[in-house]
Amino acid sequence: MKKQSNRIIAAKPASVKDIIADLADSDKPIVDSGLAELSDLNPGELRLFNQVWERIEPNRRQQIIYRLVELAEDNIDLSFDAIFKRCLKDPNEEVRRKAIEGLWENEEASFIEPLINLMEQDSSVRVREAAAIALGRFAMLAEQALYELETMTEPASASWIKFRRQG
Repeated sequence: MKKQSNRIIAAKPASVKDIIADLADSDKPIVDSGLAELSDLNPGELRLFNQVWERIEPNRRQQIIYRLVELAEDNIDLSFDAIFKRCLKDPNEEVRRKAIEGLWENEEASFIEPLINLMEQDSSVRVREAAAIALGRFAMLAEQALYELETMTEPASASWIKFRRQG
């Protein structure tokens, strides 16, 4: 906020483009309100994010991914899934592990194959472990859906329909 005379004027909110650009500047603080603007990026914004992300130093990428996971846990309205999916391929093992954690609530069947690949092929034991744990969640969802299907007396439940549509 700027103060002009005796009035306080709110600073113009930063654009997503500016927020993404600031991520690469290690002299600038990582601001939660800015990170929150990265929720549900459109395809153009995600392309820009991907270009900038590769230029960010590894320790800062870790700090950013940790903060994104915390923000997503604290506010269910925020979704950084597109960023987390991108970070599954990050060269930094801690970023990959944290990205898996960030995708914990993602129930898209398309997420299973990348998890299998990480579990089988990642160079980091910690990443392989995180992928195996995340895959276990899908096994539990499938088991729950199967149980509901076997015990239902009415048309298929919403969770079964949702799981089947994603498969």
